[in-house]
This record gives sequence, C-alpha cells and structure tokens, in this order.
Amino acid sequence: MNLKELKRRVDQALSDCQNLINQNPSAILSEADFERIISSYITTRIGYVPMSPIPDSFSVHTQISHYCQDNDKVDVRVDILLFKGDQMLPSDVNKGFYFEGDSLAIELKYLHTNNYQGIVQKDFDKEDKIGDDSWLYIVVLLDSNDKTSFFAKKTEIIDMWKNKIANSNCKGKLFCKVLKKELPSKKGG
Repeated sequence: MNLKELKRRVDQALSDCQNLINQNPSAILSEADFERIISSYITTRIGYVPMSPIPDSFSVHTQISHYCQDNDKVDVRVDILLFKGDQMLPSDVNKGFYFEGDSLAIELKYLHTNNYQGIVQKDFDKEDKIGDDSWLYIVVLLDSNDKTSFFAKKTEIIDMWKNKIANSNCKGKLFCKVLKKELPSKKGG
C-alpha cells in the first residue's frame, strides 16, 4: 500500500468515527477517547493485526516522538503515526528505534473552546519538521450545538490549512479534516 491508498483508508476511518459520533456523542468525551477510537478504526481499515504484523505493511502507533537526526532532542510529537515495520531501525534515541521512509503522522485536537487558532496552527507547523517522506494529517473535532458557529470555526481552520499550503512546500503532504460533535441541548431553563 502506498501513501495515497493509506490516506484514502484513513479518510474512511474518519468517516467511520464521524458516524459513531453522530450515533453516540458520548462515545468521545476526551482527546484520549478520540485517539483510541480513531486508532481502532484506522487499524481495521488498513488491516493491521498487532499480534501478527506484516513487516512491509503499515502499522498503527500512538504518542510517538520524532527526534532530530543528529541528537536525542525531541522536535515533534504526534498522536498517531502510521509507518511500515520494516522501516524501523535501531537507535540510541527515541525509545530504541527510529523510522525512515513513507509515513503518515496524524495530529488530533478535540476542542471545546473558542480559543483554538494558536493550538491548531502549532499542529500545522509540525509539517516543517517531519521528514520528506512523511505526510501530516490534522484532524479536529469541534463541540458544537450551533451550526453557524461550527461552520465559522470549520471555515477558519480550513483557511489556516490552505494558508499553510500556500506559504510552504507541503502541498500534497498536509491534510486537514474537521469533525463535529453535537452537544446536547441544556435541559430546563
């Protein structure tokens, strides 16, 4: 599987997650829930079986740090990283391994607030630090019970993504998706 096919399957997993959220909004109460559920859907969509991994197939890993090449300084952490097991090499840093070759890093944000621009922009800026063979996917889950507010926030996030692409060399390597979680109406008055 190449990165283009991998991204297509990740898109399917994101649709699966949105369907789950639509059916059961309380399935995701935290960013950790979001990460766990997205990872599970991706694992299923790409056919990754942790008990019997296939070395030249993509695997799913969470909370992985990216280290600078020449030292043991962490320069990027991502929520989910998809890479091929046969591209994992021994190292004195990064928990004893590093990887090279095609990978898809996924950064998740579950936002309950209006103060989100800087938080999301930092994730877009991680694209500058990941390797040339890597793609980065920013996935944002927004709480909302106001369609106008959700649309405005989603538009702003998509505009930030488009601006990042326009001002760097990341076209075709940086992706963005905004999911929505409907908040229940407050009872009583």
